[in-house]
Amino acid sequence: LNTALRAEDILQLKAEVIMKNRFFVTENKTLKDQKFFLNKDVQNEVLQYINEFSIGEHEYLLQSRTQSGEDNKPITRAQAFKIMKKIGNYLGINYTFGMHSLRKTYGYQYIKNSKDKAEALLNLQTIYNHSSIQVTQLYIGWTNDDVEETRKDFKIGI
Repeated sequence: LNTALRAEDILQLKAEVIMKNRFFVTENKTLKDQKFFLNKDVQNEVLQYINEFSIGEHEYLLQSRTQSGEDNKPITRAQAFKIMKKIGNYLGINYTFGMHSLRKTYGYQYIKNSKDKAEALLNLQTIYNHSSIQVTQLYIGWTNDDVEETRKDFKIGI
């Protein structure tokens, strides 16, 4: 939720990148490099996870436990979706809830909690590597109702 990365990019993360708070991810979908800064609180949580499950520096964060004989492989995207579906059911979420929901939620909350919505939208466009602001707005579901909500308390010189 705190990365805005696509599922296939999250699944490729190894413990060693979390040990730094800045790293590069080559996006699987676009093949673009994404410079990534990890919030210190998020980094600390993931480091606790790494320590709790004794994940080695060069091991995937979300390792597969298959008996195929191949060590150190990440879980598949399909397995991640199954896990997220179980979490969604547990939380009582009554719509399709998957890894991509986390990416979209990140964007929506990023905009909603920003003081300067225009600047936040531009930043989010860059974070997502989208071609336009309109694509980003559609992607996160930022609607006219949200725009009106931001206007409700806006005033100049009064």
